[in-house]
Amino acid sequence: YEGILSSRSFLETVLDTIGLTRFQTVFPKMSREEAVQYIHQSISLRKTIYTSFLKLNVRMNSSDLAYVTATRGTEIFRNRCHEVASEESRRALLEIDKQLNLIRKNLEQAEQDYRHFSEKAGQIHEGTTKELKALQDSASVVLAQLGVKEADLDAEKKLLLQMESKITPAVELKSSEY
Repeated sequence: YEGILSSRSFLETVLDTIGLTRFQTVFPKMSREEAVQYIHQSISLRKTIYTSFLKLNVRMNSSDLAYVTATRGTEIFRNRCHEVASEESRRALLEIDKQLNLIRKNLEQAEQDYRHFSEKAGQIHEGTTKELKALQDSASVVLAQLGVKEADLDAEKKLLLQMESKITPAVELKSSEY
């Protein structure tokens, strides 16, 4: 979270949301760069007694400016955290998809091996050989793994859809300089 809080894009978005003129009413000769640095030095994160909560603190010379910075900073910070969580979910989905493709490939190979074995050995009834039994067991394990991975993928997709429905698109949060 500290990475989000100290990122240039976060600090500039906070400044753009509040407006440089508001800082200049308290500090008349403050430049944009000085305002960004002032915000960076004024904001901190603290852990609370609840592990899933963080407290954003803002200490400034003006209580009005501190309040506005804390309010806007919290909104922007929350949105950035949602974006990060969404990106992590997307990466997890890609990884699960890669694993599913690998399992499918292994299953196809097991099926080909079974067909090849079956052609060589002739028609064997009810898995009477050790080789056939091993192939059947291998195929059932791969099918079970495939089912689990597909269930994981569906769950991750649902979670990603829920998270994406809660976040504001990043386009609206970008600094005008970028």
